[in-house]
Amino acid sequence: MSIFGTIDVLSFLVFAPAIGALIVLLLPKQKWIARWAALAISTIIAGVSVTVFFAYNQASPGFQFTIQSEWFELLGSSWHIGIDGISASMILLTGILTPLAVLVSFEVEDRVNAHMALILFFATGLYGVFVAMDLMVFFLFYELSLVPMYFIIDQWGGPNRKYASTKFFIYSLGGSLGMLLATQL
Repeated sequence: MSIFGTIDVLSFLVFAPAIGALIVLLLPKQKWIARWAALAISTIIAGVSVTVFFAYNQASPGFQFTIQSEWFELLGSSWHIGIDGISASMILLTGILTPLAVLVSFEVEDRVNAHMALILFFATGLYGVFVAMDLMVFFLFYELSLVPMYFIIDQWGGPNRKYASTKFFIYSLGGSLGMLLATQL
């Protein structure tokens, strides 16, 4: 399944939020522009997510919409993505929750562009995790999803946000190192 005739739909889902985040980050520093742009971008991506969910053929279980191309030969890794029934559901959930997260974030008054861009970068990490069929691609997007969460906690968290972000970093680092070591076995 492709979008615009040439772009694979799953690759679009992975990279569109990141491109949208860069656009939102570069917009003028007017709060309403960043808010509505992030909402429009996330809503369009949500529409594609819903389309992917309903295009998934549940009658023939297994991986669908798979794409594989050489990526990092030295590690034996490739850009290998696809979805099964569980990941199709998670893509739908991410597609629905991202615009809702943007709407909830309309109350943020400080550095709105950066906040909205981090939400969209987080969506990129989630989509990448849910479509990854290669362990290194999965690890890359898992780590990518942690970075925006750290900054959201650190910059816009509650009164104890520095403590919470430090704890988040330590626990994430421990889990990430364990996962990285496990991939090398």
